[in-house]
Amino acid sequence: MSREKILIVENNDYVAYSLKKILTSSGYTVAGIASTGMNAISMTEKKHPDLILMDIWLKGYMDGITATRKILSRVYLPIILMTPYSDEALVKKANYVPCGYLTKPVDEKSLLAIIRRTLIYHAWGKISVENLNQCFNGYMEVVCSKAQEYDSSIPISDTNTSLLPKAYWMVN
Repeated sequence: MSREKILIVENNDYVAYSLKKILTSSGYTVAGIASTGMNAISMTEKKHPDLILMDIWLKGYMDGITATRKILSRVYLPIILMTPYSDEALVKKANYVPCGYLTKPVDEKSLLAIIRRTLIYHAWGKISVENLNQCFNGYMEVVCSKAQEYDSSIPISDTNTSLLPKAYWMVN
């Protein structure tokens, strides 16, 4: 069973506890429930959730989009924005934030599918980011080796991007 931690940020207590019930019965751990942007930021730093469900309209002075931007400026994690409105201006504003967007009410099946998909995509992205330098360094070793086979007078330190097309064809 899945044990990913999900932070719920919702201004409506009934909706928040309904989401909590759905998540816990589906095997997720609820890292906490926040109703303000400042609470969401604080809980993210303390609880380290794997995903955040964020209502766009929150209690207090900060909306969910602003809270999302502040969180993402500090830590990279998936955030799914939720709102009962499908106002085009809100959708455009939300689309500038790198995360998912849901119009409420969301049925349980759709919510869980979006959470699973978001966590999988995030894991793929995390793997790619974490292994990028390792993959690049391994590829560059092959490129440098093939470049020297092509022209042994080229020191590895002088190998540059102009050799990459030739090296690519030699490797493949």
